[in-house]
Amino acid sequence: MIIQELVDIEEYLQARNVVYSTPGSKNVGRASVGISCPFCGDHAYSGDNHLGIHIDSKRWNCWVCGKKGSLLYLITALERCSYRQAEEILKPYTHSDMSLLQTANTEPISDSQRRFELPFECTNELLSTHRKYLKSRGFDPDFIYKKYRMKCVGPETLFYRRIVNSNKSSYL
Repeated sequence: MIIQELVDIEEYLQARNVVYSTPGSKNVGRASVGISCPFCGDHAYSGDNHLGIHIDSKRWNCWVCGKKGSLLYLITALERCSYRQAEEILKPYTHSDMSLLQTANTEPISDSQRRFELPFECTNELLSTHRKYLKSRGFDPDFIYKKYRMKCVGPETLFYRRIVNSNKSSYL
């Protein structure tokens, strides 16, 4: 059984040649993608994609016919298949957080890659923007901050923000 929240919906739509509207485009929220509804065919008469799929939760609903449900239910309609077949179709597009971090590169690290310097703006304080970001990703900010001895960069008013793990020398 797949965990629907781990499906990369945009990767699926691209691979299956499903025309979709990107997040933030006409009739689409910033955290969703839009497709033509397979239940009411909204695109045929309006030219717009009124079925929104939330990128994180994978829940969807059509703003025209009102249908809504789980990702598997939607895939069964798009692919005209059973739930079991829908799970098999989605497997290549399902990624755990760890699989995205793994690399196949076996070359040794160069000296320039070994030296890592934190930006001079780094603070030992978890800003409210960083706290909000970690919460939105399902993490306990205080636990993560203490466990990984995080450093933070970026005033709250700027779009640029980074949370740095000073132990592992990597960016989150």
